Amino acid sequence: MTQIKLSGKRCILENGNMIKSVAIIGSGNVATHLAIAIFKAGVNIKNIYSPTLDNCTTLAKRVNAEAVDDIYKIERNIDLIIISIKDNAIKNVVEHLKDFNSIIVHTSGGVNIDVFDGYSQKYGVLYPLQTFSREREIVFNKVPLFVEANNLSTLIEIESFAKKISDTVIQADSERRKIMHIAAVFACNFVNHCYDISSQILRENGIEFSTLIPLIEETTKKITEINPHDAQTGPARRGDTDVINNHLKSISSSKYKEIYKVLSNSIADSYKE
Repeated sequence: MTQIKLSGKRCILENGNMIKSVAIIGSGNVATHLAIAIFKAGVNIKNIYSPTLDNCTTLAKRVNAEAVDDIYKIERNIDLIIISIKDNAIKNVVEHLKDFNSIIVHTSGGVNIDVFDGYSQKYGVLYPLQTFSREREIVFNKVPLFVEANNLSTLIEIESFAKKISDTVIQADSERRKIMHIAAVFACNFVNHCYDISSQILRENGIEFSTLIPLIEETTKKITEINPHDAQTGPARRGDTDVINNHLKSISSSKYKEIYKVLSNSIADSYKE
């Protein structure tokens, strides 16, 4: 039995009351990694849906599921339907699931749980906090999963299911999940964009991006041991305006100049006495 705590209350989940079958709506990066993790956990994936059958057939074969291109072809006795698609398409899909009695969740960090209101009696969120690319394998049990549900019994089932595929399962309402998503955009998407800019600057000057890998690895390792604020280095941290101005003269792209200025000013402001 599993004990679940919510708002000061403790409930017991009997082993028999568990999610045993899943359908996944979507076949992109998140859906792919999630499906593989669920399959490896021994849960039966019955359907993978995409409006374009070719898009979901490969994934469906990989997890012994049936590929379908019509939502109404999803089996009706599914315990859990996972919507893993672009945020702006979730609402439309939810509207087509109102006749299903399954638990329905989405995997978005930024879409409020109330997107399900009026369309389902059992719904929630299963948000994996990670960057996913189909070309890279992920150790999914190390991916934090943030869960939310519209009622306690559904939360218990979603959380129990989440613990089959991740060692870190955290209850978080929509507002807290949105904050996590914002932080993730800064920590991942914006940082990766800076890597892309670095790569382009180096390529324009005949230098391999791999030259920066030891620096990137040490920076990443350092923030696991030191608070990011204390780990900051560089000319903006030191207030070295001569170096900053010299860099700006050497950057040919006006767009990159502006990014450099904004980030440098932000760093400098963070360390003003």
